[in-house]
Amino acid sequence: MRKIFTTLIAFVLFFSCQNKTIKDQKKLEEKLFTYFKENIKEADSTIQLDSVRIVKFDTITANTILYQRIMKLYDDIDERQKIFDKLKESQNSDAQMIRLTYGLDNALYENSMDEYKKKMKEMSLIQDKNKVTIQETDSLNKILKNTDSTTLVYFQVRCLIQYQRKDLSVKRDTGFAFLNPEKNIVRREDIFK
Repeated sequence: MRKIFTTLIAFVLFFSCQNKTIKDQKKLEEKLFTYFKENIKEADSTIQLDSVRIVKFDTITANTILYQRIMKLYDDIDERQKIFDKLKESQNSDAQMIRLTYGLDNALYENSMDEYKKKMKEMSLIQDKNKVTIQETDSLNKILKNTDSTTLVYFQVRCLIQYQRKDLSVKRDTGFAFLNPEKNIVRREDIFK
């Protein structure tokens, strides 16, 4: 009798906990549906969202956030380097113009020289910004080695979204949302500043 009673209690507890999890999942899917519906309407008002289904939860730790910040800084350096390279190429053209106009036309020579100096200042500013950013990434890399990589800070939720286009074609896509530990939706920009 006691075994039956214990089994019955375990059975009731198991299904009541499972029922709460299902309710929480449905509630979260409703929040995500509203979130994706608003974002899709901003992007394209002709799209009608049909459904959102959670596919996967990933944890985001302090280590992940710091790593993403470092990667963004490296991307900034790369972008500035591209601008620097374009300026350098243009400056080389100005240097050729300076050589060609050196004794021919004083006004053209001065104009070319001014452009050359202006680009030299811009390139110097870019190099200074890159040096500061590299120092920042180096210090963040040192911090990264000791950053907690196990404690949950946020969730990243991968969802399968189904929507209907204006031409009545049905499309499926993957959407991502970020949640705090209480499972409230937060903006990506707030996490990866």
